[in-house]
Amino acid sequence: MDVPLKKKSYIQKYRTEWENDEDFKQWIKPIADSPTKAFCKYCHVEIAAKIYDLRKHRESKKHKAKCELITKNKQIQFTSTPDDGSKNSQKAEGQLALFIAEHTSISNTDHLTDLCKEVFHDSKCAKDIKMHRTKCTQVINQVLAPHFKDTLLKDIGTQKYSIILDESTDVSVSKYMGIIIRYFSLNTNNIVSSFLSLEPIERADARGIVTSLVKCLESQSLPIQNLIGIGTDNASVMTGRNNSVIEILKRENNLPNLILIRCICHSLQLAVSHASESNLPRNIEFLIRETYNWFSISPKRRDEYKALFQTINCGDEPLKILKVCDTRWLSIEPAVLRILAQWNELKLHFSLAREKCYTAGLLWEMYNDEGNRLYLCFLKSILHDVQIGIKVFEGENIDPVKLLETLMTLLRSVCVRIIIPGAATTDKDFLTIKVEDHLDPVAHLGHLFESHASNSNLSPQAISNIKKRCIDFSVKLVQEIQNRIPSNYEILAKVTLLSPENTLKQIKDPHALVGLARELGFDDQKTDKIVQQWKTIQLHP
Repeated sequence: MDVPLKKKSYIQKYRTEWENDEDFKQWIKPIADSPTKAFCKYCHVEIAAKIYDLRKHRESKKHKAKCELITKNKQIQFTSTPDDGSKNSQKAEGQLALFIAEHTSISNTDHLTDLCKEVFHDSKCAKDIKMHRTKCTQVINQVLAPHFKDTLLKDIGTQKYSIILDESTDVSVSKYMGIIIRYFSLNTNNIVSSFLSLEPIERADARGIVTSLVKCLESQSLPIQNLIGIGTDNASVMTGRNNSVIEILKRENNLPNLILIRCICHSLQLAVSHASESNLPRNIEFLIRETYNWFSISPKRRDEYKALFQTINCGDEPLKILKVCDTRWLSIEPAVLRILAQWNELKLHFSLAREKCYTAGLLWEMYNDEGNRLYLCFLKSILHDVQIGIKVFEGENIDPVKLLETLMTLLRSVCVRIIIPGAATTDKDFLTIKVEDHLDPVAHLGHLFESHASNSNLSPQAISNIKKRCIDFSVKLVQEIQNRIPSNYEILAKVTLLSPENTLKQIKDPHALVGLARELGFDDQKTDKIVQQWKTIQLHP
């Protein structure tokens, strides 16, 4: 019996000629990685690249329904050259989007544009504005952001720059690193700090942070060799001695002169916290925290205290008791001020409430103890100087030349309270002095402390013990500040050579500026040019 031969199959490949066929050209297109198949743009399906299969798909109910739906849709026609009215409305939309991005939420765009049309109904530009939240988002991301990014990068050019880093985790538990760039702007002739990027990081260790940072700088076409300084918080992953971010950048990216600036505000906060841990009674923190908690959860208590305060002070209203917050630098200082200013009124309030509540009884006992009041008087005095330093460092336009001067003023103000007069005179003395070896036997802890101590009913021995603990607090605070002075303190001292007073002097030592130029990584040729300009700058009108 003869076995019938199988019909020979053939492989049909996609033909570009089909794209010119009236039956197929509207919906057919090739598939890049599959030459034996075609793709229907209407139905989003793959079809065998055979004329029979294409015709069969064209006659299917699904394809016909898609064709009918698409042909009914009206296409939007865009003019190639907008008229003046359209240009004005586009400019207005851009300005509104810029306002939204800087001041408020994007969801407010829906109401803001409708409000503009209603209020400025006689303006053709306002009537032509057509922008809600979706368009506003695209304008910010696709128009404004690239524009300001290009402007920033052109302003930086090939200059040296510094960066400020901080990591955070958003509500979606995604890790990001915010990058601020600081440079000298040739357009404004001023030092500028500007947002550069918000980079996602896969790992929150030193290696992951460095990888994200280098990737960001490369994408922005900023040479990493122009990086001269980094400002960070005091986390070990950023500032450690071995495998921190700063050490990896120095070692692996050939940046031996990279300058590290720790957050001064954070350093001072840590110095005060460490000084308080072992030198002040724990009930002081309890007194401040629970006084706030007592009023924060009860409007009735606030009203009762307000009535009591107004009765004693002829109708004046009491100031709100403040909360000690870890996210605000040295927030304990204003909280102490409020409690001291209302000490007698708070004492009377808790004496009236102590019969009803155990916490009120504890607080009344603490307010009845004059020793606690002396501790708060001391804290008010010494924290005032530290708080002034923090406010200076938080300023937007702090002069880098004045940074060391402000630090030394703060250190001096704390030292002179407890050391013998004349034990330290120069900045170097205050940075290296062992204050515990030069304590003043009659140290003056502030007028407020001394006046309350002389008028209190405490025994001389109790007052002496309180003074000793306050002096121990001051000693520990000085030690912490000395340890947290920036390690590149000598560079800050050399930067003072660039101050107007030193730059405009007639007689200057060029060797002093050479050391600063080398610290900043300039080669001999550039260093010579810098020194020559510095020597002769006072001769120019």
